Amino acid sequence: MNVNEVKLQILETCQRLWNRNFVANHDGNVSYKLESDRFIVTPTSFSKKDIKEEDLLLIDSQGNVLEGKHKVFSEFSNHLMIYKNRPDVKSVVHAHPHGVTAFSISTRAIGVPGIAEAIVSLGGTIETVNDFSNSELERALKGSDAFLASANGGWTVGQTVLQAFLRMEFLEELAQSHLLAQGVGGVKPVD
Repeated sequence: MNVNEVKLQILETCQRLWNRNFVANHDGNVSYKLESDRFIVTPTSFSKKDIKEEDLLLIDSQGNVLEGKHKVFSEFSNHLMIYKNRPDVKSVVHAHPHGVTAFSISTRAIGVPGIAEAIVSLGGTIETVNDFSNSELERALKGSDAFLASANGGWTVGQTVLQAFLRMEFLEELAQSHLLAQGVGGVKPVD
């Protein structure tokens, strides 16, 4: 995928995050790892609704801006930890959908999904990390493409920005289903 295609996917993802109410104000962020430890990322302090192509940043692995006129979001170090723990990953999406955030702020894991499709799309268990240490991320990302961070929403990964977004969309659907199931007898995890 070339840089222009990546930028278009990031812009489309920002609009989708906004339209689905997965982000508010200027929360959430999106990154894509290029070759040579370069990244295209969303800037800090921008509503995802308002980000334009000229607002996107090209940065290095230390967070130095190589191209662009804005600042890097403060959670870029968390994205780096994810990329280090999952070298196969090319994109990270972080957002605060309501259901996902409900689990996140309660510090509860979603656990084993109650929907078979979620296991195929997201992984066998959806963990909640207490911090972004190697051990916590290794635990959360082992066999999973999504996790929650304590009091910090949901995080999904993918080979493309669009794939990472679609996983976020599914993560929210799963969280909402689990929350509803708790009111009618609980979640029966899929074998």
